[in-house]
Amino acid sequence: MTYKDASKSIPERVEDLLGRMTLKEKVAQLYCASVSDADDSVAPLKEAMKDGIGTLSCLNSSLTGDNKKDIEKLKSLQKYLLEETRLGIPVIIHNEGIAGAQIPGATTFPQSLNLASTWEPELALKMGEAVKKQLIAYGFRAVHSPLFDLGRDPRWGRIGETYGEDPYLVAQMGVAYVKGIQGDHEVMAAAKHFVGYGNAEGGRNGGEQQIADRKLFDTYCFPFEAAIHDARLLAVMNSYGILNEQAVSTSKWLLTDVLRDKMGFDGLVVADYGSINHAFSRYRVAKDQKETAVLALRAGMDVEQPNNNCYKYLVEAVESGELEEFYIDRSVRRVLETKFKMGLFENPFEIGDFFAEISKVEPAELSQEIAEKSIVLVKNEDNFLPLQKKLKIALIGPTADERTNFFRRIFLCEFGEYSKQ
Repeated sequence: MTYKDASKSIPERVEDLLGRMTLKEKVAQLYCASVSDADDSVAPLKEAMKDGIGTLSCLNSSLTGDNKKDIEKLKSLQKYLLEETRLGIPVIIHNEGIAGAQIPGATTFPQSLNLASTWEPELALKMGEAVKKQLIAYGFRAVHSPLFDLGRDPRWGRIGETYGEDPYLVAQMGVAYVKGIQGDHEVMAAAKHFVGYGNAEGGRNGGEQQIADRKLFDTYCFPFEAAIHDARLLAVMNSYGILNEQAVSTSKWLLTDVLRDKMGFDGLVVADYGSINHAFSRYRVAKDQKETAVLALRAGMDVEQPNNNCYKYLVEAVESGELEEFYIDRSVRRVLETKFKMGLFENPFEIGDFFAEISKVEPAELSQEIAEKSIVLVKNEDNFLPLQKKLKIALIGPTADERTNFFRRIFLCEFGEYSKQ
C-alpha cells in the first residue's frame, strides 16, 4: 500500500490513504477524545476510536501520577489504532508546553512573560528543545503552545502566558520557541490564539474584540505570520472570542481568507477546547450543533477539540446533502499531511527515555538561568521608596481587599464555604 511506503512522497501517500477511507473514517480524523486517569478507561476509549481518530487530549488531569503506567497506556492506545483499526492510522497525542511539559516530574520553566523579560530568543530556543525531548520521550507529539497573543490589558488573567505587549518581541521569542519545540517536525506546535484573544473588551477572557484591519494585520497577526514563515509552524489554534462581530471558530474570513490566503498558512487548524460548541451555545451563530459544525468546517476549522460534540454530526450532514464531502476531504488531507510530516506512521511511539531526560541537570539549570535573567530591577527615582508611613494609597476594585484573589474559589471549596458565594 502506497500510504505505508515511506519512500513515496507525502502527497502520494495522502491521496492513496484518503482514497481508501470511508466517510466515517474520514470524519473520525477530525475528532478528538480525552484520555482519562481512570484505570478502566482504555476499553471505552478504544471503542470510541474504532474508526480511527485525529487527536487525543492528555493533559495533567489525564495522568495518574504513575509515569511508567501512563506511558504504557498511551503506547497501548497508539498500538490499538495501528494494529486493530482497519487502516492503522496513528493518532497525534497532545499536551501543554507553556512552562514545560505538563507531566508530573517534568522540568518546570518560568512563564512566557519571564522568558520574554530575558530578551534572549536563544533561551526560548533552548527551552523549546528541552521541553521537546521530555514530551517525545513520554509519547506526546503535539503541544498547545506557545501563545502569540499580545498582553496589553493587565486585567486579562492570562498575561503571564504571553511574551508581552510588543509584537516584534512576541514574534522573536515565539518563533525561537517553536523552532526548538518542533525540531525537525518531531512535535507539532499549535500557535494560539488566532487572533486578538488577549485584547477582549474589559479584559474578559474569551470576550469580544474590535480591531481595525490595519492594526489587526500589522500588529496582532504579525507574530503568527512570523511563525508561519520563519519556523515552519505546523498548527494554529483559534481564539474563543468574537472578533469584529464574527465568532472566530466559524469565521471563513479569519480562518481561510486571512490565515491561509493572506498569511500563507498551510498547516492544521485545531479548535481551542469547546470553542466550536461555544459558537452555538454562547454566540448563537446557528440553530443547532450540526449547522455549527458545517459552518466551522467550511470556515477552515479542521479538528474539533477536546471532543466531537458538533463534528459528530458531519457524517449526517454529508449524507443529507447539507455539506459537500469536499470540505471533509480538505481537512482530512491536512490531518494526514501533518501526521506524515511528523513521521508518525514510521515512529508512532515514544522516542527516548523519559526518566533519563528528567534526571538530567541541564534542563533544571536552564530553568534557573531563565528565572534569574528574567528579574527586572526598577530604579528608585527621587527615593520614592520606601513609601512614607503616613501616605494614603487607594486600592480600588472588587479584589482590592481579597488576598486569595484568583484562588478564592479553591480556598472556599477546601473550607466548605463555597455555597456562600
